[in-house]
Amino acid sequence: MPSYDFKCQECGDEREYFSVRIGSAPPCAACGGPTSKFWSSRFPNVIGDEIDETIENLTVQPQHFSSRSEKRQFLALHGFKEKVRHMGTPGEGSDKSPHTVNWAAGLPAGVDGRPMSMLSPEEQEQRRREWMAL
Repeated sequence: MPSYDFKCQECGDEREYFSVRIGSAPPCAACGGPTSKFWSSRFPNVIGDEIDETIENLTVQPQHFSSRSEKRQFLALHGFKEKVRHMGTPGEGSDKSPHTVNWAAGLPAGVDGRPMSMLSPEEQEQRRREWMAL
C-alpha cells in the first residue's frame, strides 16, 4: 500500500503512515487525536493505484475503473491488452518530434512566449493562422 502524510488536528504532529486504507485516517501517534491527509513538500515515493477512467468501446456498456489493477484484471479476463505506442515523425526514423522544445535552454529565436490572453485580437488571429499552417 502507498504511504500518506497525515497531520494531527489537535497537536499539529506531522507523520508519514504506511499501509493506510484509502479513505481512512489513523489516530495521531503522539496524542491520539484525529488526523487529516495533507501534501508535504516532498515528492511521493509511490504511485497510487487509483484512477477514474471510463472506457466506452470495450463492451456494449461503458466500463468504469477506479483502480489500475481493476482495469488490468478486466482487460486480461476479456482477452484485451493495453498498449501504449510512441509515434515518431513519419519518414525520419526518429521518435523526436520537430515540435518539441528544450524549455531549459529558453525559447527558440523568434518564438513569442506570451499566452493567447496577452495578445491583441490581431496577434491572436495571426498565431491561429500560423498554427493552422503547421
